[in-house]
Amino acid sequence: MGYIAAKKKENSIGLIALSTAVFEGIAKHALDEDRDVKPYRPSSRNSFKCKVVEDHIHIDAGVLIRNGAIVSDTAARAQALIKNSVAQMTGYHNTSVNVVVKGFFK
Repeated sequence: MGYIAAKKKENSIGLIALSTAVFEGIAKHALDEDRDVKPYRPSSRNSFKCKVVEDHIHIDAGVLIRNGAIVSDTAARAQALIKNSVAQMTGYHNTSVNVVVKGFFK
C-alpha cells in the first residue's frame, strides 16, 4: 500500500500522509452521486486501484453502467465525479482517472 504526503513539508509534530486506500474510498463514494453508474464489486478483490507516481495520483475505477444509459457520457461523468471529489476532499488536483466499464445493471 502506498502513501502520499498531505503536506509538502513536515510540520513540527510530524508528517501527514494519505494511504492509497483513502483515494480508492473517495472514488467509490463519488459514484453515489450518479444513479447511472455504480462500483463494480467482484467478490474476490477491489475494483478500484490507486497508485502514486512522482506526486501524481492514478486511479483505475471498475464500474457498472445502468442499462439504457449512454456509456461514454456516463463514464465521462463518473471520471469527472471522481477527479472532483479527490480534489475537493484532499486538495490534490494532479490526478488521472481511468474508468473501466465492467458490465451493466438494471
